[in-house]
Amino acid sequence: MTSEKFFSQSLRSFLGPIQPLLDDPEVSEVLVNGPDEVYVERGGRLRRTDARFPSEESLMAAARHLAQYLDHPLDAEHPILEGRFPDGSRVELLPPPLSPRGPALAIRRFATERLDAATLIELGSVPPGAMQCLRFLVESKANIVVSGGTGSGKTSMLNVLGGFVGRDERVVTLEDARELQLGASHVLPLVARPA
Repeated sequence: MTSEKFFSQSLRSFLGPIQPLLDDPEVSEVLVNGPDEVYVERGGRLRRTDARFPSEESLMAAARHLAQYLDHPLDAEHPILEGRFPDGSRVELLPPPLSPRGPALAIRRFATERLDAATLIELGSVPPGAMQCLRFLVESKANIVVSGGTGSGKTSMLNVLGGFVGRDERVVTLEDARELQLGASHVLPLVARPA
């Protein structure tokens, strides 16, 4: 068994109380606010669950294991843990004393299927005329700002816009945590490092 597979299996064990939520394909986010409070997002709605960690110590053990799995220090000098699971899910952890109620853990999962312009129009997310305008702006190499709240579709929109980039263009992305799956043919993804 490879070390990656071993850590992956042991991580599933440490995250046992929330593993059924992570295995649910309809769950887009799992939010742990200490050992006794777990929320999930399904279909854009947050709901509290019955999931619980046995104790703050067990949640902290999961946090330490997660830090080891991600090869990221978790100490006073590096109190915020950010990383990715092999499936692309983004994870962020804040231990006490930053989170006084116990370790706070957020796991954001991403859809396995990349949306395209036609799907966004079909879903009613973008009117056809607006999508044509956006395509024109990308093809014209105009600057576009995509902003919005958590879960509002910024990454999905950027992925669609990336598909409008010409085949003879190079796209360089710079992200805190890698999320974009641009449809462009020549993409160089970069990940920022903390100072």
